[in-house]
Amino acid sequence: MAFASFVLASCNELGPEPYGAVYYNKSDVPWDGQYQVEVYIEANCNWQLTVPDDVDLVIEPLSGVGDGSVAVTVPANTTNEELALPFGIKMYNDDGQYVEFTAQMYIPKPSLTIGELEYGVVYLEDGHFWMSEPLAYIPLGYSASSDPTTGSILYPYSVKGGTFSLIKDVEEIKANGYLYKPEAFLNMYVTAENCLKLEKYQGICPDGWHIPSWSDWYGLMGSSCNLADGSKVVDNNKAIFWNSDLGYASVLKANEKGFNSVLSGSVLGNEYQKDAVNASTSDELDFIGKPATTYFACSTGILSEDGEPQLFMPMATFSDNYLKGRLSIGKANCDGSAVQVRCVKNE
Repeated sequence: MAFASFVLASCNELGPEPYGAVYYNKSDVPWDGQYQVEVYIEANCNWQLTVPDDVDLVIEPLSGVGDGSVAVTVPANTTNEELALPFGIKMYNDDGQYVEFTAQMYIPKPSLTIGELEYGVVYLEDGHFWMSEPLAYIPLGYSASSDPTTGSILYPYSVKGGTFSLIKDVEEIKANGYLYKPEAFLNMYVTAENCLKLEKYQGICPDGWHIPSWSDWYGLMGSSCNLADGSKVVDNNKAIFWNSDLGYASVLKANEKGFNSVLSGSVLGNEYQKDAVNASTSDELDFIGKPATTYFACSTGILSEDGEPQLFMPMATFSDNYLKGRLSIGKANCDGSAVQVRCVKNE
Protein backbone atom coordinates (compact mmCIF):
# COMPACT_ATOMS: atom_id res chain seq x y z
CA MET A 1 0.00 0.00 0.00
CA ALA A 2 1.25 3.50 -0.84
CA PHE A 3 1.08 6.00 2.02
CA ALA A 4 1.31 9.77 1.81
CA SER A 5 3.07 11.16 4.86
CA PHE A 6 4.18 14.60 5.94
CA VAL A 7 6.61 15.39 8.76
CA LEU A 8 5.22 18.16 10.90
CA ALA A 9 8.49 19.07 12.66
CA SER A 10 8.99 19.59 16.37
CA CYS A 11 6.97 21.70 18.76
CA ASN A 12 10.03 22.89 20.71
CA GLU A 13 8.39 22.47 24.10
CA LEU A 14 10.38 21.98 27.23
CA GLY A 15 11.49 18.44 27.82
CA PRO A 16 12.04 15.83 25.10
CA GLU A 17 11.69 17.33 21.65
CA PRO A 18 8.29 16.15 20.30
CA TYR A 19 7.62 14.81 16.84
CA GLY A 20 4.51 15.04 14.67
CA ALA A 21 3.40 13.57 11.35
CA VAL A 22 0.28 13.08 9.24
CA TYR A 23 -0.29 10.16 6.89
CA TYR A 24 -2.98 8.27 4.97
CA ASN A 25 -3.23 5.39 2.54
CA LYS A 26 -3.35 6.86 -0.97
CA SER A 27 -5.20 3.81 -2.28
CA ASP A 28 -8.10 4.72 0.06
CA VAL A 29 -8.72 7.97 -1.81
CA PRO A 30 -11.35 7.58 -4.58
CA TRP A 31 -11.39 9.76 -7.68
CA ASP A 32 -15.19 9.99 -7.89
CA GLY A 33 -15.63 11.84 -4.61
CA GLN A 34 -17.99 12.14 -1.64
CA TYR A 35 -16.16 9.53 0.40
CA GLN A 36 -14.49 9.89 3.76
CA VAL A 37 -10.82 9.03 4.01
CA GLU A 38 -9.20 8.47 7.40
CA VAL A 39 -6.07 10.57 7.92
CA TYR A 40 -3.86 9.70 10.85
CA ILE A 41 -2.03 12.21 13.01
CA GLU A 42 0.91 11.46 15.27
CA ALA A 43 1.75 14.21 17.73
CA ASN A 44 2.61 14.79 21.37
CA CYS A 45 1.27 18.32 21.45
CA ASN A 46 -1.83 20.22 20.30
CA TRP A 47 -2.74 20.32 16.62
CA GLN A 48 -5.15 22.30 14.47
CA LEU A 49 -6.06 21.83 10.80
CA THR A 50 -7.25 24.52 8.39
CA VAL A 51 -8.72 24.25 4.88
CA PRO A 52 -8.28 27.16 2.45
CA ASP A 53 -11.53 28.77 1.32
CA ASP A 54 -10.96 27.72 -2.29
CA VAL A 55 -10.27 24.06 -1.48
CA ASP A 56 -13.18 21.60 -1.48
CA LEU A 57 -12.23 19.43 1.49
CA VAL A 58 -14.29 18.79 4.61
CA ILE A 59 -12.26 17.69 7.65
CA GLU A 60 -13.67 16.58 11.00
CA PRO A 61 -12.49 17.24 13.65
CA LEU A 62 -10.23 20.19 12.95
CA SER A 63 -8.28 20.07 16.22
CA GLY A 64 -7.02 17.68 18.85
CA VAL A 65 -4.25 16.72 21.23
CA GLY A 66 -1.71 13.95 20.70
CA ASP A 67 -2.22 10.97 18.42
CA GLY A 68 -5.53 10.81 16.61
CA SER A 69 -7.27 10.70 13.27
CA VAL A 70 -9.61 12.86 11.23
CA ALA A 71 -12.18 12.07 8.54
CA VAL A 72 -11.61 13.90 5.27
CA THR A 73 -14.45 14.09 2.74
CA VAL A 74 -12.92 14.43 -0.71
CA PRO A 75 -14.58 15.84 -3.85
CA ALA A 76 -14.71 14.16 -7.24
CA ASN A 77 -11.69 14.75 -9.45
CA THR A 78 -13.10 16.42 -12.55
CA THR A 79 -9.67 16.96 -14.11
CA ASN A 80 -7.68 14.59 -16.30
CA GLU A 81 -4.73 14.48 -13.91
CA GLU A 82 -4.00 13.60 -10.31
CA LEU A 83 -5.39 16.39 -8.14
CA ALA A 84 -3.52 17.74 -5.09
CA LEU A 85 -5.62 19.61 -2.52
CA PRO A 86 -3.72 21.35 0.30
CA PHE A 87 -4.66 21.76 3.94
CA GLY A 88 -2.75 23.42 6.74
CA ILE A 89 -1.50 21.95 10.01
CA LYS A 90 -0.44 23.87 13.09
CA MET A 91 1.34 22.10 15.94
CA TYR A 92 1.57 24.13 19.13
CA ASN A 93 2.35 23.93 22.82
CA ASP A 94 0.63 25.48 25.76
CA ASP A 95 3.51 27.92 26.06
CA GLY A 96 2.59 29.42 22.67
CA GLN A 97 5.39 28.04 20.52
CA TYR A 98 4.22 26.46 17.26
CA VAL A 99 5.19 25.04 13.89
CA GLU A 100 3.00 25.31 10.73
CA PHE A 101 3.02 22.93 7.82
CA THR A 102 1.05 22.25 4.61
CA ALA A 103 0.00 18.74 3.58
CA GLN A 104 -1.67 17.56 0.38
CA MET A 105 -4.63 15.27 -0.18
CA TYR A 106 -3.96 13.51 -3.48
CA ILE A 107 -7.03 12.48 -5.51
CA PRO A 108 -6.17 10.07 -8.33
CA LYS A 109 -6.79 10.63 -12.01
CA PRO A 110 -10.21 9.27 -13.05
CA SER A 111 -10.11 5.74 -14.45
CA LEU A 112 -12.26 2.62 -14.63
CA THR A 113 -11.16 -1.00 -14.38
CA ILE A 114 -13.28 -3.61 -16.16
CA GLY A 115 -11.94 -7.12 -16.21
CA GLU A 116 -8.16 -6.88 -16.43
CA LEU A 117 -8.06 -3.58 -18.33
CA GLU A 118 -8.03 -0.01 -17.08
CA TYR A 119 -9.88 2.62 -19.12
CA GLY A 120 -9.59 6.36 -19.23
CA VAL A 121 -12.48 8.41 -17.85
CA VAL A 122 -13.34 12.00 -18.72
CA TYR A 123 -15.64 14.44 -16.93
CA LEU A 124 -17.71 16.34 -19.47
CA GLU A 125 -19.68 19.56 -19.11
CA ASP A 126 -22.95 17.63 -19.06
CA GLY A 127 -21.99 16.77 -15.47
CA HIS A 128 -21.21 13.11 -16.13
CA PHE A 129 -18.14 10.91 -16.13
CA TRP A 130 -17.74 9.00 -19.42
CA MET A 131 -15.37 6.29 -20.54
CA SER A 132 -12.87 7.93 -22.87
CA GLU A 133 -11.92 4.63 -24.50
CA PRO A 134 -13.99 1.90 -26.19
CA LEU A 135 -14.81 -1.18 -24.17
CA ALA A 136 -12.58 -4.20 -24.89
CA TYR A 137 -13.98 -6.69 -22.39
CA ILE A 138 -15.12 -10.28 -22.94
CA PRO A 139 -17.55 -11.38 -20.20
CA LEU A 140 -17.70 -14.94 -18.94
CA GLY A 141 -19.52 -17.15 -21.41
CA TYR A 142 -18.59 -15.10 -24.48
CA SER A 143 -15.70 -15.17 -26.91
CA ALA A 144 -14.62 -12.83 -29.68
CA SER A 145 -15.86 -13.78 -33.13
CA SER A 146 -15.01 -12.88 -36.71
CA ASP A 147 -18.43 -14.00 -38.00
CA PRO A 148 -21.20 -11.39 -37.61
CA THR A 149 -23.88 -13.97 -38.41
CA THR A 150 -23.09 -16.07 -35.34
CA GLY A 151 -21.02 -13.93 -32.94
CA SER A 152 -22.31 -11.49 -30.33
CA ILE A 153 -18.93 -9.83 -29.66
CA LEU A 154 -16.95 -9.16 -32.83
CA TYR A 155 -13.37 -8.27 -33.57
CA PRO A 156 -12.76 -4.66 -34.60
CA TYR A 157 -11.42 -4.05 -38.06
CA SER A 158 -9.31 -1.83 -40.28
CA VAL A 159 -10.04 -0.46 -43.75
CA LYS A 160 -6.71 1.28 -44.14
CA GLY A 161 -5.57 1.56 -47.72
CA GLY A 162 -8.95 0.29 -48.88
CA THR A 163 -8.24 -3.18 -47.53
CA PHE A 164 -10.56 -4.76 -44.98
CA SER A 165 -8.84 -6.74 -42.24
CA LEU A 166 -9.84 -7.89 -38.78
CA ILE A 167 -7.86 -6.57 -35.82
CA LYS A 168 -6.67 -9.32 -33.47
CA ASP A 169 -3.55 -7.75 -31.97
CA VAL A 170 -4.10 -7.26 -28.22
CA GLU A 171 -2.89 -3.67 -28.11
CA GLU A 172 -4.90 -2.67 -31.16
CA ILE A 173 -8.01 -4.28 -29.70
CA LYS A 174 -7.45 -2.26 -26.50
CA ALA A 175 -7.30 0.92 -28.61
CA ASN A 176 -10.34 0.13 -30.78
CA GLY A 177 -12.51 -2.00 -28.52
CA TYR A 178 -14.72 -4.87 -29.62
CA LEU A 179 -18.04 -4.43 -31.42
CA TYR A 180 -20.98 -5.63 -29.33
CA LYS A 181 -24.45 -6.74 -30.32
CA PRO A 182 -27.30 -5.65 -28.00
CA GLU A 183 -27.57 -9.07 -26.36
CA ALA A 184 -23.93 -8.68 -25.32
CA PHE A 185 -23.89 -5.05 -24.16
CA LEU A 186 -27.33 -5.24 -22.48
CA ASN A 187 -26.91 -8.81 -21.21
CA MET A 188 -30.24 -9.79 -22.76
CA TYR A 189 -31.92 -10.12 -26.10
CA VAL A 190 -33.99 -7.07 -26.97
CA THR A 191 -37.60 -7.88 -27.77
CA ALA A 192 -40.74 -5.94 -28.54
CA GLU A 193 -41.81 -6.59 -24.94
CA ASN A 194 -38.70 -5.22 -23.20
CA CYS A 195 -37.12 -2.71 -25.58
CA LEU A 196 -38.96 0.27 -24.05
CA LYS A 197 -37.84 -0.68 -20.52
CA LEU A 198 -34.05 -0.57 -20.89
CA GLU A 199 -33.37 3.13 -20.30
CA LYS A 200 -30.00 3.57 -18.51
CA TYR A 201 -29.66 -0.20 -18.12
CA GLN A 202 -26.41 -1.36 -16.51
CA GLY A 203 -25.82 -4.19 -18.97
CA ILE A 204 -22.15 -4.99 -19.46
CA CYS A 205 -21.05 -1.91 -17.51
CA PRO A 206 -19.69 -2.26 -13.95
CA ASP A 207 -21.73 -1.41 -10.86
CA GLY A 208 -22.48 2.30 -10.66
CA TRP A 209 -22.30 2.74 -14.45
CA HIS A 210 -24.77 2.22 -17.29
CA ILE A 211 -25.18 2.02 -21.05
CA PRO A 212 -25.88 5.63 -22.09
CA SER A 213 -29.50 6.52 -22.80
CA TRP A 214 -30.89 8.72 -25.57
CA SER A 215 -30.89 11.69 -23.20
CA ASP A 216 -27.26 11.05 -22.20
CA TRP A 217 -26.18 11.09 -25.84
CA TYR A 218 -28.44 14.00 -26.80
CA GLY A 219 -26.73 16.13 -24.16
CA LEU A 220 -23.46 15.54 -26.00
CA MET A 221 -24.57 15.54 -29.64
CA GLY A 222 -27.69 17.73 -29.73
CA SER A 223 -29.14 16.16 -32.88
CA SER A 224 -31.42 13.15 -33.27
CA CYS A 225 -33.77 11.33 -35.57
CA ASN A 226 -37.49 11.40 -34.73
CA LEU A 227 -38.66 10.07 -31.38
CA ALA A 228 -40.88 7.03 -30.84
CA ASP A 229 -44.07 9.05 -31.32
CA GLY A 230 -42.78 10.46 -34.60
CA SER A 231 -42.12 13.93 -33.22
CA LYS A 232 -39.12 15.80 -34.59
CA VAL A 233 -36.24 16.73 -32.29
CA VAL A 234 -35.00 20.31 -32.35
CA ASP A 235 -31.22 20.60 -32.62
CA ASN A 236 -29.59 21.66 -29.36
CA ASN A 237 -26.74 24.04 -30.14
CA LYS A 238 -25.79 24.01 -26.45
CA ALA A 239 -24.81 20.34 -26.63
CA ILE A 240 -21.28 19.62 -25.41
CA PHE A 241 -19.91 18.51 -28.80
CA TRP A 242 -21.85 21.07 -30.86
CA ASN A 243 -19.73 23.24 -33.13
CA SER A 244 -21.62 26.46 -33.88
CA ASP A 245 -19.32 27.35 -36.78
CA LEU A 246 -20.11 24.02 -38.45
CA GLY A 247 -23.76 23.77 -37.46
CA TYR A 248 -23.43 20.22 -36.10
CA ALA A 249 -21.79 18.23 -33.31
CA SER A 250 -18.43 17.05 -34.58
CA VAL A 251 -15.99 14.24 -33.94
CA LEU A 252 -13.28 16.90 -33.87
CA LYS A 253 -15.03 18.84 -31.07
CA ALA A 254 -15.63 15.63 -29.11
CA ASN A 255 -11.92 14.85 -29.28
CA GLU A 256 -11.06 18.37 -28.13
CA LYS A 257 -13.28 17.75 -25.09
CA GLY A 258 -11.38 14.56 -24.25
CA PHE A 259 -14.02 12.04 -25.37
CA ASN A 260 -11.60 10.39 -27.80
CA SER A 261 -14.01 9.40 -30.58
CA VAL A 262 -12.33 6.23 -31.79
CA LEU A 263 -13.57 5.45 -35.31
CA SER A 264 -13.86 1.69 -34.91
CA GLY A 265 -16.64 1.06 -37.45
CA SER A 266 -19.78 -1.02 -36.96
CA VAL A 267 -21.75 -4.03 -38.10
CA LEU A 268 -25.21 -3.54 -39.63
CA GLY A 269 -27.40 -6.30 -40.99
CA ASN A 270 -24.72 -8.78 -39.87
CA GLU A 271 -22.18 -7.17 -42.22
CA TYR A 272 -19.06 -5.20 -41.42
CA GLN A 273 -19.36 -1.64 -42.77
CA LYS A 274 -16.27 -1.40 -44.98
CA ASP A 275 -16.43 2.15 -46.37
CA ALA A 276 -13.52 4.34 -45.34
CA VAL A 277 -13.15 8.04 -44.71
CA ASN A 278 -11.30 9.60 -47.64
CA ALA A 279 -9.99 12.98 -48.73
CA SER A 280 -13.36 13.97 -50.18
CA THR A 281 -15.27 13.21 -46.98
CA SER A 282 -12.83 14.67 -44.42
CA ASP A 283 -10.04 17.22 -44.37
CA GLU A 284 -8.61 15.80 -41.13
CA LEU A 285 -5.63 13.51 -41.78
CA ASP A 286 -6.22 11.59 -38.54
CA PHE A 287 -9.65 10.48 -39.80
CA ILE A 288 -8.75 9.50 -43.35
CA GLY A 289 -8.50 5.72 -43.81
CA LYS A 290 -10.69 4.98 -40.76
CA PRO A 291 -14.16 3.36 -40.99
CA ALA A 292 -16.63 5.92 -42.32
CA THR A 293 -19.49 5.00 -39.99
CA THR A 294 -19.15 4.24 -36.29
CA TYR A 295 -22.17 3.51 -34.11
CA PHE A 296 -22.23 3.71 -30.30
CA ALA A 297 -24.31 1.64 -27.88
CA CYS A 298 -27.49 3.17 -26.44
CA SER A 299 -29.99 1.76 -23.95
CA THR A 300 -33.12 3.56 -25.19
CA GLY A 301 -35.41 1.42 -27.29
CA ILE A 302 -37.99 2.18 -29.95
CA LEU A 303 -40.43 0.07 -31.95
CA SER A 304 -40.40 0.28 -35.74
CA GLU A 305 -43.61 0.84 -37.68
CA ASP A 306 -44.03 -2.91 -38.03
CA GLY A 307 -43.38 -3.49 -34.32
CA GLU A 308 -39.78 -4.68 -34.54
CA PRO A 309 -37.46 -3.69 -31.63
CA GLN A 310 -34.83 -1.09 -32.40
CA LEU A 311 -32.40 0.98 -30.37
CA PHE A 312 -31.44 4.58 -30.82
CA MET A 313 -27.83 4.50 -32.01
CA PRO A 314 -25.54 7.54 -31.87
CA MET A 315 -23.22 7.60 -34.84
CA ALA A 316 -20.23 9.32 -36.39
CA THR A 317 -20.55 9.88 -40.15
CA PHE A 318 -18.48 11.66 -42.77
CA SER A 319 -19.35 13.31 -46.07
CA ASP A 320 -18.41 16.37 -48.10
CA ASN A 321 -20.92 18.25 -45.90
CA TYR A 322 -19.49 16.86 -42.66
CA LEU A 323 -15.74 17.02 -43.11
CA LYS A 324 -15.08 17.11 -39.35
CA GLY A 325 -17.29 14.07 -38.77
CA ARG A 326 -20.90 14.56 -37.74
CA LEU A 327 -22.17 13.15 -34.45
CA SER A 328 -25.91 12.54 -34.27
CA ILE A 329 -28.41 10.01 -32.96
CA GLY A 330 -29.95 7.57 -35.42
CA LYS A 331 -31.53 4.19 -34.85
CA ALA A 332 -30.78 0.62 -35.88
CA ASN A 333 -32.36 -2.79 -35.74
CA CYS A 334 -31.30 -4.85 -32.75
CA ASP A 335 -30.89 -7.94 -34.89
CA GLY A 336 -27.57 -7.93 -36.74
CA SER A 337 -26.09 -4.70 -35.34
CA ALA A 338 -22.78 -4.56 -33.44
CA VAL A 339 -21.41 -1.31 -32.11
CA GLN A 340 -18.79 0.35 -29.94
CA VAL A 341 -19.58 0.54 -26.21
CA ARG A 342 -18.92 3.37 -23.78
CA CYS A 343 -20.24 3.38 -20.22
CA VAL A 344 -21.34 6.50 -18.33
CA LYS A 345 -21.31 6.85 -14.55
CA ASN A 346 -24.63 6.97 -12.72
CA GLU A 347 -25.55 10.28 -11.11
